[in-house]
Amino acid sequence: MSSNLVHLKLHNPDASRATVPPSSINDLVEALGRMPLLETLELDNVLPAVAEGTTISVPSARTSLSHLKRIVVVSRLSVLPVANTLNHLSYPPTTSTRISCLASISNCAGFAALTPTLSRLQSAVKSFRSLRIDFSFTGITIRAWSSFFLPSDQLPRTCPLFELELKWLEFKHPEPQSLLVSMCQSLPLQRLRSLNIYAGPGLDVRTWLSSFVDLPALQAVRLRGDATPLITTLREDVFLDDVKQVPQAPAVKPAGHGRRASLRKPRQESVSGGLFFPALRHLTLENTDFSGSALDTLEETLMERCERKQDLSSLTLADCFMLASDAVLRLEEIVSEVTWDGIERGFTDEEDEDSFDFSNSEDMSDSGYGYAYSYY
Repeated sequence: MSSNLVHLKLHNPDASRATVPPSSINDLVEALGRMPLLETLELDNVLPAVAEGTTISVPSARTSLSHLKRIVVVSRLSVLPVANTLNHLSYPPTTSTRISCLASISNCAGFAALTPTLSRLQSAVKSFRSLRIDFSFTGITIRAWSSFFLPSDQLPRTCPLFELELKWLEFKHPEPQSLLVSMCQSLPLQRLRSLNIYAGPGLDVRTWLSSFVDLPALQAVRLRGDATPLITTLREDVFLDDVKQVPQAPAVKPAGHGRRASLRKPRQESVSGGLFFPALRHLTLENTDFSGSALDTLEETLMERCERKQDLSSLTLADCFMLASDAVLRLEEIVSEVTWDGIERGFTDEEDEDSFDFSNSEDMSDSGYGYAYSYY
């Protein structure tokens, strides 16, 4: 191939027919080494095969692709070919990276070969600012951006700087949660500000604390799924295995923004601490069930954060169960900006009738019996 090649895309749509892949990883990296000007590299199901049980070794030198702007590495057969290929390549930290692979079982062991690759990414990239996680019974997809985006149901138009797609053939609860923890701990999230999660199987308190607890700059969270564990982690007292979890020391921010404030060494003031996610200001909960004591727990949590001066600026509720207008009014007394889609789901007809205030209806007579009369 020409040494002036800028874009290289090799796709094999049939994973069972390995007709395109090079015979070895050495052949592949040698060929790529002869294309130093590459800006786009896509290797979709054309990776050199790696026998199961093989330990991925660290090469003495990696093939450098210093002009690379986007790389896509996909294997629909195994994790090992992906890990082995990425282990032999070196490219700038600003390169948009997409990794997709398949394992037989949804556990950490099945995807352990990727950990060194993610660790290298953590050391190269300063930090991601926005993160979206789609967690289902068939896989996990993690997308990360270096820019800040408020979480929404639509993906940002900007291509993610990093995208990791992990799929499996067999789902074993709760092992995927441990896998998510492992992946998140391998990514540079220290300065993360926006977190957007679709959690079909749900995330427990341990997963929330292990994956996202040390995020002092996290400002916005959007969750679609069971919100009870998340609300629990936002409380003043958080327990795990009957042991109270203590957050890191309170965050510190510069004090004084007037003209007299010293630019060389601004005075510091402590932010009231004692809570996880101290910078959280915007919370969106979707498809959440507020039956039982869930709504009371949310109210208590919001009040606790107000008392610790870490209150929310906005709360958005959409597509929720057992959430009525009177409950939303109570939440509005705690959070200054509450947005609700107005949908009341999960109530029986009797509950709907009980929640109706007859005394405020203009069509009702004031006879005290609650019957409507027509006046002529």
